[in-house]
Amino acid sequence: MSDTETVQMPDDANEETMEEEAREVPGVPDTFNPVRLVEAALFTAGRPVGIDELIDATGLDGKEVKRAVKALEMEYAERDDACALEVGQAGDKWAMQLKTRYVAHARKLASMEIPKKVLKTLALIAFHQPVLQSEIVDMVGSKAYDHIREIHEAGLVRLKPDGLSKRLTTSPLFPEYFGIPATDTDKIRTYLATKVGLELKKTRDGETVLGDYGENTEDLSEDEAPVEAEPTPEGDEENETLLGTEATSGTVEGDA
Repeated sequence: MSDTETVQMPDDANEETMEEEAREVPGVPDTFNPVRLVEAALFTAGRPVGIDELIDATGLDGKEVKRAVKALEMEYAERDDACALEVGQAGDKWAMQLKTRYVAHARKLASMEIPKKVLKTLALIAFHQPVLQSEIVDMVGSKAYDHIREIHEAGLVRLKPDGLSKRLTTSPLFPEYFGIPATDTDKIRTYLATKVGLELKKTRDGETVLGDYGENTEDLSEDEAPVEAEPTPEGDEENETLLGTEATSGTVEGDA
């Protein structure tokens, strides 16, 4: 072999070199593979993410990130029907998303975005359940009718006729939707109330209660001021059947 002859490194060696270089980047743990770092970032984002965002999230440099997303694109494509997800380009960004043929089957389970004011009403229902719709309206105002209708359509609460009003309870989907690590009603109440910033107080008997709700007509901006909404018709045949939601979140191919 001449002094000027070069030796071609095998692909495995190139990959090892790439990983070793990535491990020298500040903030990247030695045990993390660059491809897995980018995969985790795309999964967590749930939306198309630009290269610069991936650089910030992973601590890798631009070259490593671009190699990683290309590797992921090929890896997921090779899985074919073994995986319902794919990694692909969306404009100048990258996303982990459902393959087209699975979108229709999963759309009904996709979570909806809940405005904070609606979320607070839901927290009140969760905290006081079982609670009458009229009692929630007394706390929140007439806008509660719209809030309750929205979260019921999302399948997060159940409505059951109770005299001239309706009795509200959270559904089994409720803790799953919010990722609440508990099924105990008391723990769910405290978890969500804390999450949305509702004040919790302890009574002398050690009971946890809510402070003032603080979300009345005066608290709402003009464009969100409650209008006189018609109450849900009483005496209908509505039962406790959960309604599926058609709202979506995250990245679903074909939604653009």
